[in-house]
Amino acid sequence: LKIVNAIRGQKPITEEMRCLRKDGAHCFCLVSVSFATKPDGVNDYVVFRSRDITQSRKTVRKLKQSNRHLTSRNAELESLATHDQLTSLYNRRFFDGQLERLCGFHARHQLPVCLAFIDIDFYKQYNDSYGHIAGDKVLKIVASELSKTFLRLEDITARYGGDEFVVVSSCAKDRESTFAHFEILRRRVEQLAIVNENSPCGGIVTLSIGVYIGIPQESATGTTILHAADLALYSAKTAGRNAAVLYSPEQHSPKTEETNRNSVIAQSGAR
Repeated sequence: LKIVNAIRGQKPITEEMRCLRKDGAHCFCLVSVSFATKPDGVNDYVVFRSRDITQSRKTVRKLKQSNRHLTSRNAELESLATHDQLTSLYNRRFFDGQLERLCGFHARHQLPVCLAFIDIDFYKQYNDSYGHIAGDKVLKIVASELSKTFLRLEDITARYGGDEFVVVSSCAKDRESTFAHFEILRRRVEQLAIVNENSPCGGIVTLSIGVYIGIPQESATGTTILHAADLALYSAKTAGRNAAVLYSPEQHSPKTEETNRNSVIAQSGAR
C-alpha cells in the first residue's frame, strides 16, 4: 500500500518487503521506487530496484543477539566484582572504596556520616553444630533483614567477611533516629528466633552491633571511623552481646576496649 501511494503521488520510497523468489522460497528485499521523466517531458518512468537482504538481516540479528549476550555478561561480571555471591550484598572491596570516598567528602564538608559494624553472635559455634549449609542460610537471612532495614540510596550494606556485615550511610543528621534503625535490625533478627543452642543469648541467633555517627576530622580515613565502630562492637560484646552500642570518644578509648576485647576472646574463643 505504501508503494502504491508513493507511485500515485510520485514520491520516492524505500521499503523492506517480504518477497517470493522464483523457486518459491521467501526472502526479504529492499525495494526502492523512484521516478524519471522521458525526454518528451510528458511521460514518466517508474523505476523499481530490488536487492535481496535476507543474509544481511540474519547477520544483523546475530550481531544484536551477540551484543545482548555481551551486555548481560558484562553486567554479571560487574556484579561479581562489586557484590558478595552468597548474600547479594556489596562485597568488602566495593565497600572499602566507597567508605574512603564518603569519609573524605564528609570531612571536607563537615557533614555527619554513619558507619556500623554488625556481627552474628556465636556464629562459629552455630556453624560447628548445624553445618555450613545452615550457617550460609543464617547469613542470607541476616543479609535480607539488613536490606529491608536500610533501603535508602544513601545506605550501603555489605558483607565485610565471614559473619561480619557493615552499613555506611551519608544521611545521619539525627543521631537518635539513625541509631534506632540498628536497634530495629537487632530486634528483627532476635524475633526470628532462629535456634542456636550454643548461644547464651536465649538459645537463638542474635546480633551485636557497633555504631559510629559523627563528623569525621579532616585527617580521618575510612579506617579511622571503621575502628571507632569496631570499638563500639566490642563494647556490645562485653555487655553480653545481642546489643547495639553507639560509639562515644569518652567511653571507647583504645586502651579500655583492648582490655575488653581480650576478655571477650578469652570467654568465647571466637567472636
